[in-house]
Order: sequence, then C-alpha cells, then structure tokens
Amino acid sequence: MALDKTIKTLRTERGWTQDTLSRKIGISPKMISFYELGERKPSRDTLIKLAEVFGIPLDRLVNYGAEREEKEPMRVNKLAEDIKEILITTGAFGEVTNSYK
Repeated sequence: MALDKTIKTLRTERGWTQDTLSRKIGISPKMISFYELGERKPSRDTLIKLAEVFGIPLDRLVNYGAEREEKEPMRVNKLAEDIKEILITTGAFGEVTNSYK
C-alpha cells in the first residue's frame, strides 16, 4: 500500500480527522491532506511522529499493507481453484472425467 493511502487508512481507522492528526504531530491539516493525496511526501521527522501517534514501528508505517498485498495472490489462486471445481462438478465444462479430478 502506498504511503498516502497508509496514512489515510491509519487515521480513519482511529476515527481521527485530518485536523486531529495534524494537531497530534504539530503540522497543518493541509499538509495531512497533501500527504494523503500523494502530492507531498512527509519528512523523516514527520514519518517518525506519524509512527509514534499511530503506535506502530516506523518500518511498519512505510511498509504498511505489504503483508496483505503479498497474501492476495494466494487468495485469488484459491478462488480460481474453487470456481474451477464448481464449474467442473456442475458440468459447465461438459462431461466430467477423471482427468479433471
């Protein structure tokens, strides 16, 4: 997940407005908006403050969502296999043969 989406996700998960987050880290709400829109990148110091207020390690902040994205292909592959099995068992491919099982 890109950093702009990460900041917005973490903020909204906590029920915070941009104004609330900006006060917690000492910057303007407009800067939070810029970060969330991907128009600007936070400085190193701001990243550290963001990680602190979100209560997560800095490396997790900058790599947030990566673990979810890595698992996504497995879910898609599993879904494809489930659909294939349904189509085979319902006869959507014609006669079911042992070669499909």
